[in-house]
Amino acid sequence: MSPLPLTSVVLVVGAFLNAGVFAQFQVLSNETLANTTSSLSDACLLALQGTVQCNSSLQGIAASDYFYQLDDSDFGSFCAESCGQSLAAYHESVDAACAGQPQPWDGYPMTYFGDLLWASYNLTCLTDPTSGESCMSYLLNISSSYSTDISATTLPTTVLCSPCVLSMYQLFQQTAYSYYDESMASDWSNIQNQCNVSYPTSVPTNPTNVTSIPGFAPLNYTTSTTCYSGSTYSVVPGDDCVSISKANNVSTGALINVNDLLPDCSDITVGAELCLPSACSTYTVQSDDTCASITNSSGISFTQFASWNPAIDPYCTNLVPGQEVCVGLPGLAYSGTTIAGATAPQTAVYATATVAAPSNTAYGTTTQCGEYYTVESGDDCSLITLNYTITIGLFEAINPSVNDNCTNLIPGISYCVFPTADWNSTSTNTTTTSTYISAPAATPTGTDPNCYAWHVIVENDYCGLLESEYGITMNQLQLWNPSLNAACSNLILGDAYCVDGDSGETAAASSTAAASSTGAASSTAASSSSPRSSSSTPPTTTSSSSTSTTPSIPGPTQSGITPTCTEYYLTKEGDDCLSIETEFSITLAQFYAWNPAVGPDCTNLWIGEAYCVAAPAAAASLTATSVTPPAPTQSGIASNCDAWTVVTSGDSCSSIESKYNITFAQFYAWNPAIGSDCTNLWLEEAYCVGVS
Repeated sequence: MSPLPLTSVVLVVGAFLNAGVFAQFQVLSNETLANTTSSLSDACLLALQGTVQCNSSLQGIAASDYFYQLDDSDFGSFCAESCGQSLAAYHESVDAACAGQPQPWDGYPMTYFGDLLWASYNLTCLTDPTSGESCMSYLLNISSSYSTDISATTLPTTVLCSPCVLSMYQLFQQTAYSYYDESMASDWSNIQNQCNVSYPTSVPTNPTNVTSIPGFAPLNYTTSTTCYSGSTYSVVPGDDCVSISKANNVSTGALINVNDLLPDCSDITVGAELCLPSACSTYTVQSDDTCASITNSSGISFTQFASWNPAIDPYCTNLVPGQEVCVGLPGLAYSGTTIAGATAPQTAVYATATVAAPSNTAYGTTTQCGEYYTVESGDDCSLITLNYTITIGLFEAINPSVNDNCTNLIPGISYCVFPTADWNSTSTNTTTTSTYISAPAATPTGTDPNCYAWHVIVENDYCGLLESEYGITMNQLQLWNPSLNAACSNLILGDAYCVDGDSGETAAASSTAAASSTGAASSTAASSSSPRSSSSTPPTTTSSSSTSTTPSIPGPTQSGITPTCTEYYLTKEGDDCLSIETEFSITLAQFYAWNPAVGPDCTNLWIGEAYCVAAPAAAASLTATSVTPPAPTQSGIASNCDAWTVVTSGDSCSSIESKYNITFAQFYAWNPAIGSDCTNLWLEEAYCVGVS
């Protein structure tokens, strides 16, 4: 695709082919906001993390500094009015919740990231006010008649003075998020003279006042020339990046990235010394390859392939035929300084069979393991992982009692060092059919009904994501869901796919009895261990009487947990308080009350610890403000509402839920007009916070 630079000095337009795929995204993730050094309120952080109802490709357009033309079939969905309204609501929400607080990053205003998206949406979705035609389609038709790029000011007057060109320049001038500068201002003035129109030409104030940009080197910064792999290569005549990567068993993408070369490697010079990335088992990409076909033929998971080839994007759209990719862990062949006591008896990443766990096995360590190691005095994680050719991250994951710094190994205790590929499956496989779970939705034809865990496909899903979330391979996915093609291009939205089935023999024997894709099973049959909810309808909450049964505690706990807890949850990598509250339909106030050690801002949530996620409700202390709403209301509010709150500046759904000890599911059920993402919460309106 060919972009139209926002500077509009030249006119180049192309087709943007990925539109119409994903319907919403989070503007700033928890991980991104974790990098801010500013002290921001919870309400502000929640507002910054807000979700907008827009096609996720908008993020790429905004980040690329280019202006794209959409296919006609995608224009309507990508440029839906609801997207613009959602971006406007995000701006207002952040502006209100973060007023008077420091910038999240030096030089960047609170609304910067949302406003950048908003500006890109307005420019991309510009239409002729008379015909309604997409301006990008109009410009594409004009530019297709030229064999080379041309200056916009040299266009014929009929084109130069068209509504699309005039509107485009107006938007360039009106937004601070384009490359409109003094040169463009001069062009814009010239165009107005030719078209006999008059509009402002001043250059907008830069929205940022950045003095140091995170992730970018300051002026006069000198880069290090250290080659951390310890291996270099001198370029000789006839070399290119592909030939060099083939000869040295390295990834072509990694070679290009490590040496900051152009994507086509056209800037290498004879005699230049290149730093070689860590060597690996390589594979030459073929013209019809996909990530799925490569991982299947290599016997590895998508998670492994993605981690060994970071230059490949998550959707695997940038495989280049002829280039080398890693199909084995980089670095295993490197022979640097020998570490005393280090040996490497294992060459495979995963075991194909399990052994009995020793009686002295560490608490929580997986039983899906082919070998255990008993720690001796003087051992550390680096030595153990080197000896058994396992990454520290995987070692800590299969042995959750080991802390993040790996400083609490206990001599005499056994730890897993050689897990099976399905060590972290979402439920324990057995051979008894009584543990099978019915599909929670329709299933594609041929899907194995003998399944222990299901995943219902939602927007943004792809096979690599399922493999990562459930610790399975593409081969397993296809075994349990034979309708999947090798490219994984035929996932069906709303259908349930098996993500934890029987072994190959059992699955093959039962595949003829697979459920058809007509009719959905009972919604209560879904696995409770599924990492995400696929339902778009807010769950309802019910109260239950307490029993004398003491729940099992799945791991170590922090101090102060409520003694009346009826259910525990063992945290894993990627968890945060918000994800736990969402999964168990509880509020931050409840989670903090039951687990006070996490702190009011949830900064003490530890991986591998058990936390309370359910306890008998305390007697309600809220009283109804009045049966009659104390202020104007939106439509659809529960008719049996007997407690109200009036929204004031700074309020958010999260703050209201915490204040009244209710869940978002309840708040949304009683006030459906707020929307499933709470973007329609209005100031000075009354909302229901309790029902009779």
